[in-house]
Amino acid sequence: MLLDIPTWNFGWQMIYQLAQPIHVTAGQTIRMTCTWDRTLEPNRPPKYIIFAEGTEDEMCFATYSILPDHPD
Repeated sequence: MLLDIPTWNFGWQMIYQLAQPIHVTAGQTIRMTCTWDRTLEPNRPPKYIIFAEGTEDEMCFATYSILPDHPD
């Protein structure tokens, strides 16, 4: 696991980066899994969630950059 954020801050939605970069090698797999804990807001009524950009929508999305060890 590279990153675990137990309680997400809405203010982080534009960028959140690792404190230290990691080294990956050719052939390694990078996976992302997002989950949420409804117990943090127990009075919120259940509803069908879709991927979209609204505050009440699922916004699990990530980007990453890969840089060569020795750029030419």
